Amino acid sequence: MNIKPDAQAHLFDGLPISDTQSRRLCSESNTAGLAETMQKKGWAFLRVSGKSMFPWIRPDDLVFLRRARPEDVTRGDVIVFEMGGALCVHRVLSLQNNGAANGGLAFITKGDATADADDVVSSAEFHGKVEFVYRRNREIRIAAGWRKYFGKFLAFISPATRWWKPPSSVFQGGAARCELRGLPTIEARRSAENSSD
Repeated sequence: MNIKPDAQAHLFDGLPISDTQSRRLCSESNTAGLAETMQKKGWAFLRVSGKSMFPWIRPDDLVFLRRARPEDVTRGDVIVFEMGGALCVHRVLSLQNNGAANGGLAFITKGDATADADDVVSSAEFHGKVEFVYRRNREIRIAAGWRKYFGKFLAFISPATRWWKPPSSVFQGGAARCELRGLPTIEARRSAENSSD
């Protein structure tokens, strides 16, 4: 199946390594900074720490987050949400309808390398879907093609990991947390591509 790349694809092609160094956009509150960035732009770059999504998302990877409605999320998608005052990136195992009085949809999420699912994530804690991962000057699209279907497979088998819980020493880094980042050269290139459309 051929996937036609959209305006976000290949943002990193031809960039020197120095241009992929990021600067912190928000020092005091990542969650407030992300909410503001998503409101203005509809997308954001986040740097990941923690090993709970290993090996699919690794510490120091950059992820491209796009604003999405909770009803657009499906099983297997990787989302960013608030957990304990921090930003977290994990895979959606299932969705729950909590009714309009309780905030609508909620998500059951889990890190691919952890044994247990997270607490239920409400629509209010949800920030968007991860479309691609950027690692060592390479773009890895996780929201399209075979990787999207593989994500659904991982969501299906992920609950069984409690039976072969990984040694805690391997994943001491904790949950895959995110920090809002700005990449000036890439953002300028993206703006130019969008204005030429």
